[in-house]
Amino acid sequence: MIRTYASLRLVGEHVDPDVVSRITGLRADRACRRGDVVKVARPHPDAIHTRQHGLWLITSEGQIETADLEDHVEWLLQKIEPAKDEMVAYVQETGSWADVFCFCEVAGGGGGPVLSPRLLRRMGEAGLSVSLDIYGDFRDEEEDAEAELRSDS
Repeated sequence: MIRTYASLRLVGEHVDPDVVSRITGLRADRACRRGDVVKVARPHPDAIHTRQHGLWLITSEGQIETADLEDHVEWLLQKIEPAKDEMVAYVQETGSWADVFCFCEVAGGGGGPVLSPRLLRRMGEAGLSVSLDIYGDFRDEEEDAEAELRSDS
């Protein structure tokens, strides 16, 4: 893998980032409340958007130097496990959802991230689902050779 990170997200109409920070003892890397007005890059650089859901997010991006997704998820779990019961209760009370968003940029089409049963069990105990976002150049060697021939013509 070339680049990997993981983010823990709590999302829902009634998510209050201050409450989640108080429960977890952690400051969010990104947060908003439902109704917040924010600038967005799409459809154009000056577009504004009213948030329909609250968000509380912490990320391993830039925090640890490894391409092993398991290490990134482990880092997140170590942060939130002391408050996992309170966090699960908050998610249920507010009708929100929580997941671990995993970004993976891979080279070629062989292999990809692996998460151990032990880690998946811990995620389940914390009420977390997994969302994978995998990017890469998945052309095979024959396609690469054909593309190179076309560019030489």
